[in-house]
Amino acid sequence: MKREKESDTEKKRRQIIDKALQAETRHPKSIDKANKQFLKEIQKSPEYTCTVCHIMMY
Repeated sequence: MKREKESDTEKKRRQIIDKALQAETRHPKSIDKANKQFLKEIQKSPEYTCTVCHIMMY
């Protein structure tokens, strides 16, 4: 019984670790995709100048 419980606990632990690793590997890909999309969109959009600080906005 004790071994079965340990193996179930170990399985759950591995699942949690695997899920965390998968999330880490997905994150940079989605960041890269978001950055590319952002850069593409600001190429199309007009530029604005802030009326308060006079900084150029994209």
